[in-house]
Amino acid sequence: MALDAKAKETALRQFTTGLYVVGSKGHGDAINGMTANWVAQVSFHPPLVAVAVEQDAHTCRLIDEGRVFSVNVIRADEAAEDIVGKFVKPARRAGNKLEDEEFTTGETGAPLLARALSWVECRVVAQHQTGDHILYVGEVVGADVNREGEPLVLAQLGWHYGG
Repeated sequence: MALDAKAKETALRQFTTGLYVVGSKGHGDAINGMTANWVAQVSFHPPLVAVAVEQDAHTCRLIDEGRVFSVNVIRADEAAEDIVGKFVKPARRAGNKLEDEEFTTGETGAPLLARALSWVECRVVAQHQTGDHILYVGEVVGADVNREGEPLVLAQLGWHYGG
């Protein structure tokens, strides 16, 4: 039986996913942030998080260099679209996406957004090529909660991702 392309697209778009800003740090002062929705906790002990990044993304190069990343959970509020909107554009077109965004760095040096609901920072312990993405698995080495609220879900912005 052949794959029904329309059914596949509809089914994948119905997956409930969050929308996050993944921070990266390469060599020296090279940092970046990008939107991601393929993020999941994959282990309790040790605490591991997986994130999938397109192979040609600037963030992919920086994670390969620095072997660290952060996951910033965005709060579902009026600022959500502003926050994710600035990180959805490729760095080659947008330039420094962090220049007017308040952030700190923790143990790994990856950016931790001040406007995030919460964040984790991770050291890469494994990576796997998965089609047109690289799946990075990182051990959580730092975490914090900046404020109360509900996390942003992709569909709340009217966005859909699946193909």
